[in-house]
Amino acid sequence: MTTFDIEVGWALGLALGTARAGAFVAAGGLIPRGIPRTIRATPALAFGLLIGHPLNTTLELDQLAVLVVMNTFVGATLGWLLGLALVP
Repeated sequence: MTTFDIEVGWALGLALGTARAGAFVAAGGLIPRGIPRTIRATPALAFGLLIGHPLNTTLELDQLAVLVVMNTFVGATLGWLLGLALVP
């Protein structure tokens, strides 16, 4: 059996990057709403892998919650602004 060892900092960084990218894809107008959700989630995961970077600090639960909300808000805002600019 093959196991993969991943550090907690990398896992948190990828999760926060995926949260931001998921909100970007959900709020943006780049991917039509007629496409199923599982297919729309694929670019969010790919973008999250691109922008995710490891966290080198220890976080408390409240700090992690604030980071998730902040990343989701930033991603949704950027997606909405891009949707305003690109979708007529």
